[in-house]
Amino acid sequence: VLYSGTSTAQNYYNFTKSTATYSDLVNPISISSGTVWTYNEFGPINLPFPVTIFGTTHTKFGFDDDNFALANTDNQIVTNLKPLTILLADRNTNQGTTSLSPISYKVEGETGNRILKLEIKNAGLEDELDTQFGAVNAIHYLSYQIWFYEQDESFEFRFGSSNITDVTDINDGEAFLSIFYIENENDEETSTTLGYVNGTISNPLYTETTNPDLQPASLTSMIDANTVYRFSTNTLANKDVEKDLFKMYPNPTTDDLNFVFEEQVSKNYSIYDLLGREVMKGSFANEMQSKISVS
Repeated sequence: VLYSGTSTAQNYYNFTKSTATYSDLVNPISISSGTVWTYNEFGPINLPFPVTIFGTTHTKFGFDDDNFALANTDNQIVTNLKPLTILLADRNTNQGTTSLSPISYKVEGETGNRILKLEIKNAGLEDELDTQFGAVNAIHYLSYQIWFYEQDESFEFRFGSSNITDVTDINDGEAFLSIFYIENENDEETSTTLGYVNGTISNPLYTETTNPDLQPASLTSMIDANTVYRFSTNTLANKDVEKDLFKMYPNPTTDDLNFVFEEQVSKNYSIYDLLGREVMKGSFANEMQSKISVS
């Protein structure tokens, strides 16, 4: 098996938290078309301008079950965007014909300086579909938007109002992690690049990884209304991206892990467990082959 390791001096994105008054989109274009939704998919819709995530360009977007997603032309590259990792559903628990949770978008600005705004408004929770079935609507609600900026390829998660106060009772207490990840799928391999925000509400932390098994901890409470999480491209990091091709065997192992590189490699390495904790680190020094004991 041939592996590709990517190393960057810094994160691909700079992360900042700020506040801005949240407003519902005015006269947006509907994606859900008034459908009462639970596990539905809406789209694909052609993007008004190419959207790049982790250096990969997308041409269309849609809504997939619980979150917005981007894709390239042949759907082999998909980016999932989850400002809140919550299992969502229409707030109409009667599953009737009138949606209470519209999904929509809007494009603003002139060519070269446009903003694509995606919105999910007044969404309910899947967990309440059974417990609240037959009620007028689900008890809990939330709203959020995702903005993509044409000019500098940055994007934002913008959080609206919510009446969720206790995170431990919802989705097994694992909700509210802000996350976006890109999956490159083809006949030979699947690769994932992941960016996520966790920590505390007052001091959120941003991390990037290519380990799809990394399970970050959740945020400790619901994200406040009018909060903006901004992800802007880090031009310094983008200039310092390197890829190394190598063979690694045996995998898995409880003894020695062997590496064979296509060319001499001088790099630092770190090994993490499935909880994301660093358990070992070292370096390769002008090596074509190397061995790491993981016993």
